[in-house]
Amino acid sequence: MNCLSAVTLIACFVSVSIVMQGVHAQHCADTEKMACQMSYDGAVGIAEGDKKIICSAAKTFLDCLNQVVTDCKLTDPSVVSQTIYPGKQALSDNKCASGNSAGSLVFNLFAMVSRLIFINCFR
Repeated sequence: MNCLSAVTLIACFVSVSIVMQGVHAQHCADTEKMACQMSYDGAVGIAEGDKKIICSAAKTFLDCLNQVVTDCKLTDPSVVSQTIYPGKQALSDNKCASGNSAGSLVFNLFAMVSRLIFINCFR
């Protein structure tokens, strides 16, 4: 009987551990996606309609979201697709080429600093 109780207890711990890892990945993704979105919104707000800055911000936003997929170890294709969709939509909405043009140095710095501040504030 003790053996059965031990096996049951171990099975429960393993199940809880698996569920918690999934919750952590989702929390990680949600928090970091929000940081990417806030950086993008801030850059677009100060761009005052300058398409070059807006497109640079949209490209960096997509790069940021792709980094979220890597950092949070997202593997489910539908979750990955949902995670990077806003970045692709931002490029499309602003009629930006989705090429490999580098983002502006100022926006990249702004995005990195605001992302770090946001993530550190909400951990």
